[in-house]
Amino acid sequence: PVAGEGVFVIVGWDATSHGIANRLIRIDDGSMTWATKSYDRYLHLLQKSDETVYFGTSDDEYGAQGETLFAIQASNGDQRWTVEAGDTTDAILVDDTLYIVEGSSRTTALAVNDGSELWHKVMRPASDDLRVFDDTMYLVAEEQNENGNYPVVAVNATDGSERWRFS
Repeated sequence: PVAGEGVFVIVGWDATSHGIANRLIRIDDGSMTWATKSYDRYLHLLQKSDETVYFGTSDDEYGAQGETLFAIQASNGDQRWTVEAGDTTDAILVDDTLYIVEGSSRTTALAVNDGSELWHKVMRPASDDLRVFDDTMYLVAEEQNENGNYPVVAVNATDGSERWRFS
């Protein structure tokens, strides 16, 4: 659950390969305030801002496409926008940008106002979670260098341009 002006929780069942009747609900003072429609997918609660809750779908075929990312209005559960995405289980919200990991190897920056893609890299986070420090995000390159190592890559969090890499 995520708390702060309401408690937001994913509820439903696990069918081993996918979720059954999964939905996002908001609880206030022990009572359900609203619920999204049900999805027969796994749902992952990713982030919450003052106004918006972000969640994504996934299944047992973990990949960079074929799933959906949702932005839901926190106050009433109305859908703000959706975009096609990969299996999204991790995200970080920094200012007006939502950074998501799709599948195990694609990192994407989305504008929070409409879900439009700002940039993407075929790279995964350099830690267990996405991290942005100042205006830099740290990722791991998918290609090995000449020594068989996977370099850490610092990218500009605003436009995804590479700043440096270290092996």
